[in-house]
Amino acid sequence: MPELIFTPIIPPNLRSILDEELVKWNKRRREYDAKMPARCRIAGEDNNSVTQNIKELFEVIVEIKALLGKVKTDDLPDIKSLFEKELVIGLTETGVDFRILAYVLWFKEVVLNHVLEDVFFKAAGEKDQCKRLVSCLTPPVLKVDAKTAVRWTDKAVAKSVQKLYTTVCDRSWQIQPTAR
Repeated sequence: MPELIFTPIIPPNLRSILDEELVKWNKRRREYDAKMPARCRIAGEDNNSVTQNIKELFEVIVEIKALLGKVKTDDLPDIKSLFEKELVIGLTETGVDFRILAYVLWFKEVVLNHVLEDVFFKAAGEKDQCKRLVSCLTPPVLKVDAKTAVRWTDKAVAKSVQKLYTTVCDRSWQIQPTAR
């Protein structure tokens, strides 16, 4: 007999059709869609028998995604100021690798929170990711060093987040060799 799980997972309710509410609902809906199959696997139940099949909900989701797409194209925030405000490297971390990895992951979180996946996670978006990541780097010495590396040393670094991560880690170790 499967173990009972007492905390119900309730699907998110849409409270308003304001842009910020739609973005929050979309994020909660993605989390709900990820949690339900996992919960059913743990409990040994069939996901289809636990969840309600509501065809109209899918039509609503399509409409909401269309609205979000319209919001993204018509009302894009000032991306430069958004990342300058929200993307801050954690200088309290002692390990260079962990600090830069957390920085890259936080970048992805900011992109998801502001529904900018279409801008940054498409084929051409990786170059924009690298540009934003370099522009918000701190300390300033690291930022200048990374910009120099991207511009003059290795042009491929500007097009690959993995190569940028490696380059920034290497430059950080050169600037602060005791932080390993």
